[in-house]
Amino acid sequence: MNYGHVVANRRYLELGVCVACGLAPAVHRHHVDGDSYHNEPGNVAFLCRACHTKVHHPAPLTHCRNGHEYTPANTIVTSQGKRVCRICKNQHARDYQARKR
Repeated sequence: MNYGHVVANRRYLELGVCVACGLAPAVHRHHVDGDSYHNEPGNVAFLCRACHTKVHHPAPLTHCRNGHEYTPANTIVTSQGKRVCRICKNQHARDYQARKR
C-alpha cells in the first residue's frame, strides 16, 4: 500500500454503501482516475469488495475483435495462455500466403 492509499483511508473513514450496486456496505476506496495520490472527493469512489473486484478484473471477453465467439471449437490457447480465434488465425494465414505469392 502506498502513501496515497494511506491518505485516502485516513481521510474517508465513513464509507456508507457501495456507489456501484447500492446494496452492500462499501469497504474499499477506489481511485477513479487510477492515481492513488489524487484523493479529492470526486476521484474516490466507495465500493464493496465485489464491485471493486469487477472494476479491476472485468469478465473475460466472449468474442474476438472481429466478432467471432470464443467457443471450444473456435478457440486456440497459446503457450503463453492467451486465447486466439481460430477463424481469424486461419484467415490471417491465408492472407499471408496470398501476399507471399
